[in-house]
Amino acid sequence: MVDDTYPQMPIIETKNYLLRPARLNDAEDMFEYYKQSKVVEYLPMSSHKTVSDTRRFIKSFFIDNYNQGKIGHFAVVDKSNNKVIGNIGLNNVYKSDTEGEIGICINPIYWGH
Repeated sequence: MVDDTYPQMPIIETKNYLLRPARLNDAEDMFEYYKQSKVVEYLPMSSHKTVSDTRRFIKSFFIDNYNQGKIGHFAVVDKSNNKVIGNIGLNNVYKSDTEGEIGICINPIYWGH
């Protein structure tokens, strides 16, 4: 399955979760975890102060990459309540490299589940 808006982005489904492109209307859910300093502690960013900060982040980090045809990070959606509980994707991967990083941010209420 692929996303209608960003066809280069597959939609990955498991029994409990859905990985799909992030959307601006995910901002409220993502703000829940990006506002927490323990979530961004090892990231090159500060915790978000407002939902508007999160919307700007979604636009610049996710959507701008999708619009350039890149496969970026996915929103992680809990299928039981359709809530975005985190995001996951590849970082620092270039055609000339043989290595990359997996980046993941998960809402702390889901840590350990």
